[in-house]
Amino acid sequence: MSRHKGWVRGARAKRTDANHKELVTLALELGASVMDVHEVPGALDLVIGYDGIDQRVEIKRDDVPPSRQKLTPDEEEVFERWRGRKPVVIKNADELMDLLAQMRMERLVVRDLRNGDSIDALLKRWYNEVNRDG
Repeated sequence: MSRHKGWVRGARAKRTDANHKELVTLALELGASVMDVHEVPGALDLVIGYDGIDQRVEIKRDDVPPSRQKLTPDEEEVFERWRGRKPVVIKNADELMDLLAQMRMERLVVRDLRNGDSIDALLKRWYNEVNRDG
């Protein structure tokens, strides 16, 4: 595979995993923006936008042996060389929903910190909210 200014070029377009369409549909139903880029060499499977945060995603299946869930050498290289937000692997609907929840939480933390809240104040407020609801 040849390199050009930090981007991977020349990789062959890849097939999608069996759960690809299901996860894209769920992400859209949950209010995310989804850019399916699996055919773009070096782009992994998806770019998901949610609550002001973008995330590169590689989809794998959880209904196959672990040896078939591994990243390909090209995917591993993308994970290692990417200088932005670290890409993630998702295998099922639960992992997708966890990712979206994490993205929302990150946005809320950034918002509150920009509003002048301290980390200690945020943790105390969230602790109180969780214990009040639970």
